[in-house]
Amino acid sequence: MSDIGWNSVTVGEDEKPQVSVEDLREMMADLDPEDFDESVQMFLEELAQTNDVSELKQAATLLLQDEVDFAPEMAEQGIEPDEGFIALLIAAGQM
Repeated sequence: MSDIGWNSVTVGEDEKPQVSVEDLREMMADLDPEDFDESVQMFLEELAQTNDVSELKQAATLLLQDEVDFAPEMAEQGIEPDEGFIALLIAAGQM
C-alpha cells in the first residue's frame, strides 16, 4: 500500500497508529472545532460522545479522503493541513 499524503504531510503505512476511543479523544483535545467546517465539527462532536467505533471509522475515512482530494486546491490557496487533525483521522480510520 502507498503512503497517505496531504500537501506537505505524509504518513507512511508503518506510522499508522492503533488507538482506542479514549486515545482519539486525547488527540482531539488539542483541536479547536471552530477551525474546521461543519462536517468536521460534527465528526469531533460524535467522537466526544460515542463508543460506536464503526461509525467513527467510516466518518474518519470519508473525511480523510476529502482532505486528500482537496489538498491541491487548498495548497494553491496557501492553506496548510492541520497535522493533528490528519493524524486523528488516520488513527480513527485504523480502529
